[in-house]
Amino acid sequence: MDATQAFPFPNASFDYVFSEHMIEHVSYDAGVRMLIESFRVLRPGGKVRISTPPLEFLIDTWMAERNGTLTAAQQQCIDYNMRRKGNGVMEHPNACFLLNYFMRMDYPDPRGHIFLYDDRTLRVAMTTAGFVNIEPFRIKESRDSHLQGLEKDERLPAGMLQLNTFTLEGTKPVSA
Repeated sequence: MDATQAFPFPNASFDYVFSEHMIEHVSYDAGVRMLIESFRVLRPGGKVRISTPPLEFLIDTWMAERNGTLTAAQQQCIDYNMRRKGNGVMEHPNACFLLNYFMRMDYPDPRGHIFLYDDRTLRVAMTTAGFVNIEPFRIKESRDSHLQGLEKDERLPAGMLQLNTFTLEGTKPVSA
């Protein structure tokens, strides 16, 4: 299914829509269209959960390195992503390479990351689509038991997905 096109499902046919590390691989406008389609296929009271890399983490990592305050977790993220990429031209991986890598990442999607979100911008996109009661959660956590434990953190070293992910959930109003 191409998430940037009309979903091949009838209106109000699902209770939940979950997207993990996908919305950043399409343009902002395509991401809003995906959220609008998610809204359309959700039943009233249904929920959407979007997990995506936080732009803030990359900027904070770049600033921390520049200011000499890089944390061990930030350095681990730099080292891991540069090893995964197999980039042999860097003798000393750094936050600049990490930022560029995230924007041009070719794994697993050859198009790479197109648009990285911060909390405010993803909230605007979700609100534009019609969602209300938008709340942040850590990966695998939710007030709704059906939305707990969904993110696949085992695909990365321990704690890495938590660093590289922020999650927002929104609800389709009952009156919609």
